This record gives sequence, structure tokens and C-alpha cells, in this order.
Amino acid sequence: MIDTSTGRVWFGGDTGYGDGSMLNEIRSRYGAPDGALFPVGAYEPRLFMASQHVDPAEEVQIFEDLNAKYAIGINWGTFQLTDEARDATRQDLGQALLNDEASTWEAS
Repeated sequence: MIDTSTGRVWFGGDTGYGDGSMLNEIRSRYGAPDGALFPVGAYEPRLFMASQHVDPAEEVQIFEDLNAKYAIGINWGTFQLTDEARDATRQDLGQALLNDEASTWEAS
């Protein structure tokens, strides 16, 4: 969590979702961030990558768990490191947002 003069930002680095308790603890300890930077690339196959990188559906869940005002997906589209195509993240995140009726995200 990074506090700045214009707000609080959470930087996820490389992380897996796990059982979600880590995110609830972060929010309890530091409060909801204004912004969040989510690592959302290199996520397939889940059997291997789940402990290291979130997938788009988990990214939406983290956004909700943290109650962030806005989010930016990072660590995707530059190199194809795993099984999903380089542009799959954009498509998969769009689908995850459509599937999440409770989401307050605005996709652009």
C-alpha cells in the first residue's frame, strides 16, 4: 500500500488470490485504496500459475475485496509467457466483468 498526497494506491506485484484472506487483511489493516494496480497476465494454466498470478475473474474479485475506487491491470500483453494468448487478458477481463453482476467497474 502506497500513501501519496493525492490518495492511497495498492500495488499487487505478482500475486495469487488464494483464499482471499490476504486481501481482507490488507483492507482491514490499511483501509480501501483509491486505486489498485493488479497483476493480471501470465495466468494459464491455472494448475501451475494460480499461486503466482491472478486471472481476470480473480482480478475483479480483488477489486471488490479491496473496495478500490479504480483499478489498472498490469503485467500483461508484452510477452507471451504462458498458455493464454498475449491479447487474451483484455478479452477475459471483459468477460469476467460481464459475468460479475455486482461489479462497479467501468470497462473501456
